[in-house]
Amino acid sequence: MAFTYTAGGTGTHRVRLRIADTSATAYVFEDAELQSFLDMEEADERLGAALALRTLAADAAKRAVWYQLHANSIWMDRRSISQHLLAVADKLESRALSAPYEYESILDAVIDYAGIDRSQYADSQSDP
Repeated sequence: MAFTYTAGGTGTHRVRLRIADTSATAYVFEDAELQSFLDMEEADERLGAALALRTLAADAAKRAVWYQLHANSIWMDRRSISQHLLAVADKLESRALSAPYEYESILDAVIDYAGIDRSQYADSQSDP
């Protein structure tokens, strides 16, 4: 059983940070398991963390219970834990899949800074 975590590390260390699995005395995943998640998601740390959270959600769903002790009006609801984990996983996946991209604006080339249209328009009526 292997556990390593270094604040500011990369790879499995960042996945541990994103899923709050940073305690050496109470960790959930082995390093090899986290590395497997990263391998399955082509080394994307956010997607690897989302996959880890989905695994935790599946495990939590097995223990999803609600019970109440009538004598003292004490109750515990563990049914929503997996839904919360899945919601966080969805957000991580959304952020990973909506990475910024570069584009070239065609407006910068045709409208100058004074707002004057400097485009070269072809005359549709003329024959070449």
